[in-house]
Amino acid sequence: MENESIVLLSVPCTQNINESNTQIVMHEKFNRHAHLANDLQIDTNWDERVRENPKIFNGTKFRLSSVSLSEDVLFLNLGLTCYKDFLGTNWSENAKCLALDGVRDFQDSQAYMSDPLGVGAIVLTVDEKVVLLKRSCHCAEAPGFWDIPGGHPEPQVM
Repeated sequence: MENESIVLLSVPCTQNINESNTQIVMHEKFNRHAHLANDLQIDTNWDERVRENPKIFNGTKFRLSSVSLSEDVLFLNLGLTCYKDFLGTNWSENAKCLALDGVRDFQDSQAYMSDPLGVGAIVLTVDEKVVLLKRSCHCAEAPGFWDIPGGHPEPQVM
C-alpha cells in the first residue's frame, strides 16, 4: 500500500475551536451502513487475519460521520464502528467500489466505510526534534511504519 496522508473532512474556521463551542451528536443513524456482499467478506477476512496474527483484537471505535461549522460552533456527528470493519472497508481492496456504491445508494461515498475517529499529534521537543513512534509489527495496518503519536478513542459500550 502506498504511504499517504488524507484529510477526510476539513472545515473553515473563523475562531479557535474548544470545548465550549463544540457540539458532539452521538446517534446510531451515524453508524456505517451495512453492505451485504462486502460484510460477509469482512468476517471472512477478519477470521483469516486473526489466525495469522492472534495479537490483533476487534475494539469499538467512534465513527466520524460528518463535521460541520454553523455560527462558529463545530458539530461532530459520531456513530460507532469497530476495528474489524475498519480493516474490511477503509483498508479493503474493495474500498473504491464501496465508495462508488455509497454514492449510488446514499449520495455519500463514505456510507459503507468505517471511518473511525482518529487522534494524532505532532510533538516537537524543546531541542526542535519531532517525536515519531514505530508501529508494532503486530498491527494489522501499516506494521513497522514510523508514525506520529496517536490512535483511536475507544468508547465503552454497555
